[in-house]
Amino acid sequence: MKNHLKATNTKIFFVACLMLFNHGKALSQPEAALYSDLKDISRLMVAEDNPNFILVDAVIDGLIKPGSHYTIEYKPQVIKINDKELVEPLKDQYIASIKGFYAIWGNDIIPNITKTGSIRLEDIFDSTSSIRRENGWKHFTDSSEKSRKKFFGDLLSQVAHDHLADTSGPVHIIYKQGNVFVNDRKVKKHLVEPYNEIAEKYAHYKPSKTDKGELSYFKH
Repeated sequence: MKNHLKATNTKIFFVACLMLFNHGKALSQPEAALYSDLKDISRLMVAEDNPNFILVDAVIDGLIKPGSHYTIEYKPQVIKINDKELVEPLKDQYIASIKGFYAIWGNDIIPNITKTGSIRLEDIFDSTSSIRRENGWKHFTDSSEKSRKKFFGDLLSQVAHDHLADTSGPVHIIYKQGNVFVNDRKVKKHLVEPYNEIAEKYAHYKPSKTDKGELSYFKH
C-alpha cells in the first residue's frame, strides 16, 4: 500500500486538500479511502508509543495543513494548534485522546508539551520516516517507575495464572531476551509467549545499562 501511495503523491495531496477544506461536503470514495487509511495509521502509531498520532489526527481534521509549519501545545486542560486553542467538541476529543495515550504508558494526567515542525502526507504513509519512527516526546520523569510497576504487575498476574509461584509470598521475576525466570527457575518454553506479549505491550520500557540487559523484580 505504501509504495502505491508514494507513487501517486500528487494525487494523494490533491485529494487530501479536498478532504481537509471541504468538510461540509460528503466524502467521495477516494477521499473516504484516504481518511480511513489515515485513521488506521493514527491507531497504529498509538500502539507503537508514538505521540505523533495526534499530528495525524490534526491533519485529518484540517487543523494542520500537510507541508506547512505547525506548532502544537498541550497540557492537562488546554490544547493549541498554531497558537489557537481548540474549541468544543474538538477540545474534549483531543484531550481525551492524548490523556488515553499517556494512560497506556502509566501516566494518569497529560504532560506539558510544545512541538513545532512540519508534516508531509507522504511522511505519514512512510513507516521509516522520522514522523512515524519518533517516540521522543518524553513521558513524565516518573513514568519509568510507573511503567515498571505496571509491567511487572502484569508479569506477576501471569505467574499466578500459570501457578509458577505463590504470589501471596516473595516472588523474584527476571525477564531477559525472551526468557523468563521465576524464583531462579527458568519458565518452560511453551509458557513464555504470554510473557513476551506483555513485554511487547510495554516495549518503551527497556533495561538500562545497569540492568545488564535484563529486567528484575522482587515482590517481598
